[in-house]
Amino acid sequence: MLNSQIENIINMYYQGENEELYVAKSAERLDLPVEIVAFCAIHNVELKIMTNYENPSEKWFFTMGEYKEGNFEVEYTTILSVSKLANVYALEHSFEVLNKDPNKIEPVLVGDSEAAYNVGQFDLEELVKQFVHKGVSYVTFYEDYYNDIIDAKVRLESVQIEIYRCECSKDELIIFLCSDIYSNENYILLKALSEQLNEFDIGVLISYFSSEFLSQNIDFAEELLYLLSKYKNENVYQYFLDYFSAHVGENQNIDQIISTYFDEYYL
Repeated sequence: MLNSQIENIINMYYQGENEELYVAKSAERLDLPVEIVAFCAIHNVELKIMTNYENPSEKWFFTMGEYKEGNFEVEYTTILSVSKLANVYALEHSFEVLNKDPNKIEPVLVGDSEAAYNVGQFDLEELVKQFVHKGVSYVTFYEDYYNDIIDAKVRLESVQIEIYRCECSKDELIIFLCSDIYSNENYILLKALSEQLNEFDIGVLISYFSSEFLSQNIDFAEELLYLLSKYKNENVYQYFLDYFSAHVGENQNIDQIISTYFDEYYL
């Protein structure tokens, strides 16, 4: 099948001397599927595009980070190449290890393979197999996202939420939520926790997020209070009362969430 695709490319672009089409296709821009972008964001995978010029393929460089234990250090990377001329792609996995040999010539040992070396590379490869040709298009997703186009942001958030729900238990989500390491993803974590909380979980969240913190993080506060408003719970009632007493009038949406909660509490 691959040979036939290569033959078709040769016939179409080279033997057919279709230079204009070749140039036009090479100038088009490929974007990674939002599912892969979300995977990188969630798993702290550094992502860089390697082709910022007209090229018949697009390449991305994924850095999985380093693993260290004692004197052992290894870094994993993956390169994804996607053709603009045909429905084909290639993955190259690699690793680098510090060379401890006293007779070494090179400071690092490097390995390259089509097969993954660690779980992170394997999971990325499975995601690429599933989404790369379904999701790669000439739509400028990144441009839309960074220009605050709502649809692009909603797509990315929905995929991040689904990945967290599938890969993490409820307890893990709460640990992440109450951690400074994941503070930039609080909003996404709350969405992933929706309708999963019990009384103990509610107590943990109420204890961790003070009224002062909420007043300084309004978007997060609105989402947290909306989530808690689904639970008729004495601790939630007091939490809402304390916040309302100190910050009433600061945000209309939050005032409405709390007022509705009080109105319906004894119904």
